[in-house]
Amino acid sequence: MFPEFKKTWFSRSTRPGFVSLVLCVLFFIPTHSKAKTWKDLGKEMRKIHSIQADFTQEKDLKILKTPLISKGIFLFQAPDMVRWEYKSPLRVVSLVHEGTVKRYVFTDSKKWVADSSGSVQAIRMVMQRIIGWLTGRFGQDDVFMARLIDGPPVTVILTPKNKGMAKVISKVEMIFSATPGVLNELDIHEGPNTLTRIRFEDVKLNKPIPAAKFEKIK
Repeated sequence: MFPEFKKTWFSRSTRPGFVSLVLCVLFFIPTHSKAKTWKDLGKEMRKIHSIQADFTQEKDLKILKTPLISKGIFLFQAPDMVRWEYKSPLRVVSLVHEGTVKRYVFTDSKKWVADSSGSVQAIRMVMQRIIGWLTGRFGQDDVFMARLIDGPPVTVILTPKNKGMAKVISKVEMIFSATPGVLNELDIHEGPNTLTRIRFEDVKLNKPIPAAKFEKIK
């Protein structure tokens, strides 16, 4: 199974989209500073029905003097609807609704253009795992192995089980705030010289989200 994933997920053209999606939706595991077992963590996660949050992403590359900064929003509605949107410096929107994945890029001509490249297929495959993570099914993931550190702060560390994935992401650290259900920081190690850090703010849990947000770009 994994060699097929390697061809589809980890090509150079799809890698940025895959990594960014993993970054933005490993995130809001509803936990608490007192959670000490996966069973406790799973119970907390299943209480979350929707998520709305802003994020700032910093990507540190050894060849750059300053990090690359991106900003956007993330929306999740149980059981399987996601809006993952970068607002700056580039505008890209991925919509997941009832098993359908669509991705749009805002072009220099000021128009939204549907992306039909291989990255859409990569996102679709990743979403199968994302939904599992959001509902606490870490033990069923055949690519990442999860370890819970009860803190403080509560931290979940994911490491790849396969060498192919380890070439893309060597480790993911999810660091939670003291507020139940809110991730403070997400660190993704893509190798010895690349680190992507995402910080979340203005997080709203279990608030109504219009269905159109997952079906339309605007």
